[in-house]
Amino acid sequence: MNKVFVQDSTGHKTPASWYIPPQALEVMDTNSTRLLLSEVTKLEAAFAEYQMRGTSFRELFAVEAIESGVDYVGYKQKLKTGKAEFISRNATSFPTVSTGMKPYMKPVIPIGVAYTINLFEERALNRWGMSVEQDGPEDCAQYIDQKLDEGAHAGGKDPDGLEIEGAFDWMNGGGSYATGGTSFYEVTLGTGVSGNTWAAKTGAEIYADIAAGIMAIYRNSQKNCVCKVVAMGMDAYYEFSRKLITDAGGATVKLEPVVRAAFPDVKFVIDPWLDAITHTKGAGGGANNETWNGSAGSGAVLFLDNDRRNMIYRANEREILRPYEYSGFNTKVNTFGLTAGLQVKRTYAGAYMKGVS
Repeated sequence: MNKVFVQDSTGHKTPASWYIPPQALEVMDTNSTRLLLSEVTKLEAAFAEYQMRGTSFRELFAVEAIESGVDYVGYKQKLKTGKAEFISRNATSFPTVSTGMKPYMKPVIPIGVAYTINLFEERALNRWGMSVEQDGPEDCAQYIDQKLDEGAHAGGKDPDGLEIEGAFDWMNGGGSYATGGTSFYEVTLGTGVSGNTWAAKTGAEIYADIAAGIMAIYRNSQKNCVCKVVAMGMDAYYEFSRKLITDAGGATVKLEPVVRAAFPDVKFVIDPWLDAITHTKGAGGGANNETWNGSAGSGAVLFLDNDRRNMIYRANEREILRPYEYSGFNTKVNTFGLTAGLQVKRTYAGAYMKGVS
């Protein structure tokens, strides 16, 4: 396949190997937004095939150097072309990178996304005779991070005019929001005075969860929105891809090919954005609490319809495959005990989710 480039008005050619998710654009309030929307539409189309094949940001962006201080962690990245560099500084909880065998990064937004936004914004501002030199790339990155964080956590109003807590804040609102539950990759063996006892799920159990999620979409969707995409973070994909199960013939085989063969029409997408969840257990292994601050990953999984903007099923550490039936802005949710009337703005899915009892 020929390499795809996007050429701007100055003649500069940019490899069409970047993907900026919708939530990264919705919060930008500069004059570059219109240009970004136009260019990203082309880039998304060009990159779709790579993404659908499971291409990860790690293959596109390599961390070259890491620096740290009291109040920041810096990542210096160089594009594969070697023509651009970017340093991101933020609080120490912003990104973490595994230097072990796990092939993932866990930022609040993917480093590659922040890098790409910064590059596009700087190019766009320069065309209007503006510059971000006075702020520098670090401050520019912090500004983008801040705007994204505001969109995710600062609340706002839903289409009905009701106040919402923000995209993720309901997960750490205390009380019933943060009560214990089972991990997507763990099962509760027992509960005692010292809290829950946890054990890793088998590959067959994970397969059953994923299969149940895919099948539930076919059964439950009121608009025939069949599952076409299963999006998961790098951490989730790592766990998913390394699990072994015993097949009908007694042989030990990898889980991933079995799932893909069972659902050949479903695309599995790796998106580091979905790793931005901290999953902690209470003292003594007790109740779970989830904080969507990006300091660690927990393997969130989204089941999306064909245009990938509508989330119709989701799973994370506390909610194992809860069904979401997409119907415009009035998403019907089987809350499974969640607070009735819960309002959630999903910036990733590009839709408002309204919980009902």
